[in-house]
Amino acid sequence: MSLNDKNRSASLTDLSHFDIHFEAVLDHKPTYNCFKEFLHTSHNNEIIQFLDYVDEYKTIKSEKNREQKATEILDKFIKDKANYEVNLQADQKQKVIQEIKKSNFHKHLFDEVESSILYSLKESQFIQFLESNTFKSYVKNNNIGVLHEIGGLKINSPMKLVDNLADLKSDVFTLRDVKFLKQQLTSDPADDWEVITKSKNYFLYFSKQSYTFGSCNGAQFWRQDTTVPCKAEQLLSTVCELEYRSGWDGNAYDIQQFHYHNIEKQENFDDRPLASTVIAEWLKLGFFLTDREMPCTYTAVYDKSINAYFMCRKTCESQYFPTQRKGTIRGSGIYGIMIQDIGENECKFNQVVFADFKGNIPRAMIGSVIKNRAKHMQKNILKYVELNAKKDYICNNDGKILQTLKDNQEAGVEL
Repeated sequence: MSLNDKNRSASLTDLSHFDIHFEAVLDHKPTYNCFKEFLHTSHNNEIIQFLDYVDEYKTIKSEKNREQKATEILDKFIKDKANYEVNLQADQKQKVIQEIKKSNFHKHLFDEVESSILYSLKESQFIQFLESNTFKSYVKNNNIGVLHEIGGLKINSPMKLVDNLADLKSDVFTLRDVKFLKQQLTSDPADDWEVITKSKNYFLYFSKQSYTFGSCNGAQFWRQDTTVPCKAEQLLSTVCELEYRSGWDGNAYDIQQFHYHNIEKQENFDDRPLASTVIAEWLKLGFFLTDREMPCTYTAVYDKSINAYFMCRKTCESQYFPTQRKGTIRGSGIYGIMIQDIGENECKFNQVVFADFKGNIPRAMIGSVIKNRAKHMQKNILKYVELNAKKDYICNNDGKILQTLKDNQEAGVEL
């Protein structure tokens, strides 16, 4: 079930896919009230009262009334041995006391002590709150929309990409998308994948978990892990060369590049747009099936932390694509590869794919297409590496995929 269905009742399984943000909880009144209830049951009433008093102080416009409230806060929460004394450092207390003695009742009088209390809450009681039955019961009595309001999907959640790309519309990759594909490509197969076939040189897996992509329910990723006797840069050059694509891939018979999105220099954050190239592909699936048209966007990133190249592709909608060809059906999907040196002249070549070819294709037939593709690829990839060596691994036409790698690297993109 999709986590984008914000009206659906939430479950603890749904909760496991989210990081809950402290600041968002404070801004979300129903959840904040639940947090206060937890603090009450865990005998931390003075903290909530203090924060409520400070919030009230900030709203007071009259300086005379602020003086009265400030004195009340000082006597009740800050002075040594106050009835509801909160845990503050001595120098923080003294700063407030000195300001009050000087009759400085400005709106920011309690900012420093408030920040100290909030930090303490975040680092201790808030963590306990998220594990408590109080919070879990609250989640189960609300819909998924609340989880979106007080948190965000975990970057390593298998639902992250699914819900982030559910409509597969944007023709630009983000850093978040690539991070997710990296996690899928590097995760332990024993934990997340089921072997469906293997040979001496490769393993083929299906994901143990199914997903929802837009209107496609029960979808699964497949993954192929193999090794190739060449250097990582040589294999990258080979798989990016569009001239070779139909040969080693086995399904693509026409590939055209239409547009390039540049990357802006800025700090790394999950939704940062990366350099992306807009490409359309046409696939022949065989079995008397109608050809598929796959409008895609690509990006490539080098991850220096593990010395690996990642090339990522997803279908999308873009103003730069031509009108759909007659006699084709538009499919959708997500694809990622990792190429990593593991020896002097040997590299790891992992691929992960979700593809919804649309139309009425039996599941068994799709499985057959995938298995045949894996055999074909393993047999032919080395042939094209050797062919590419005759050109000194120089790409004549890569659809600017390698340009995204260069631009992303120069812009300081890090996974």
